[in-house]
Amino acid sequence: LWARYQQTAGLIVQEPEPQNLVAAEMGRLSAVAMEPMTSVSDAIHSTLATLQKLAARQRISLAASVPPDLPPVSVDRVVLRQTLLNTLSHMFHRGVPGAIEITAGTEGRFVWVFIHYQPCEDCAVMPQGSFVEQDNRLAIASRLIGMQGGRMEVSGEGESRVVLSLPARRPRTVLVIDDNPDMIQLFRRYLGGGMYHVIGATESGEALRLAREIQPHVITLDVMMPSQDGWEILQNLKSHPETKRIPVIVCSVLQERELALSLGAAEVLVKPITQQMLLSALERCGASSGGAEHPGSL
Repeated sequence: LWARYQQTAGLIVQEPEPQNLVAAEMGRLSAVAMEPMTSVSDAIHSTLATLQKLAARQRISLAASVPPDLPPVSVDRVVLRQTLLNTLSHMFHRGVPGAIEITAGTEGRFVWVFIHYQPCEDCAVMPQGSFVEQDNRLAIASRLIGMQGGRMEVSGEGESRVVLSLPARRPRTVLVIDDNPDMIQLFRRYLGGGMYHVIGATESGEALRLAREIQPHVITLDVMMPSQDGWEILQNLKSHPETKRIPVIVCSVLQERELALSLGAAEVLVKPITQQMLLSALERCGASSGGAEHPGSL
C-alpha cells in the first residue's frame, strides 16, 4: 500500500541511513540511563559469550586479556556491548577463519580497548575497500561510541585493528569510620562493583587524619566509638576547613536524627543498615555523581 501511495502521489522518500536509526534508538535508551558506569571487563566477556557460537561457526577464535583493576567507564553498558558486537560482527563478515584478540588498558582519562583480527595465513582475505563498502557495522559502532564521549580508530590491511577510547570514570571514595571491622567489611561488600572505593578507619585519630589526607567524597560515621565518640568526630570534621564540606552520614543504633543534623550531618541511618539504605543515602549526598572530582564540588 505504501509503495502504491508513493507511485500515485509521485513522492520520493529517502530511506534513512541505518547508523542514524540505530544511533537514534541508542540515544533514546541512553536518555533514560542515569549516570552510566560500566565495567569494561564485564562488557567484553559478556559480548564474547554472546558471539561464541557464531565465532565457532566462522572458525574464528576469540580471546580477551583485560586487567582486573580497570576503572569503570562513563558509557552505557548496552551501547558498549552493541559497539563491541558490531565491531566483531564486522570482522566475522570477512568469512575468513582466524583469531581475534581483545586487550585493554588505561591512558590518562581514558580506557582503551584494542581489537585485533588476524586471519589465518593460508586464507585469502577480501580487499579492505570492498569489505568496508559491504558492511556499515563499523560506521554504526563509531557513531554510537561517539555519542557517549568516546572515539573509534580503525587501521590495518588484510588484518583489522580497531581501538576504542572510552572516558574513564573514577570510583567515588567513601571513608567508613567505625570501631567494628565487621561493619567496614559489610560496607565494602555493599559498595562492591567498581562504583565506590571504601577506606576504613577504626579510631578517631586515624579517621580525622584520613579525612584530611584523602578528601573522600562521603564519610559514614558511627557514634559509639572508643575514646572520642562520633559526635565529637563530627564536630571536628565540620570545624576543620579541609573537611567541613565533606558530606557525613551518621550511622548508629541511636535515634538522634535532630542532634546529628544540628551538628552538620548530611544524612542519618539507623542500624541495622541495608545495602539499599546505604546506596540511597550516598546518592542523596551526591556520591554517585560522576561530575564531581572533589568534595568541594558536591
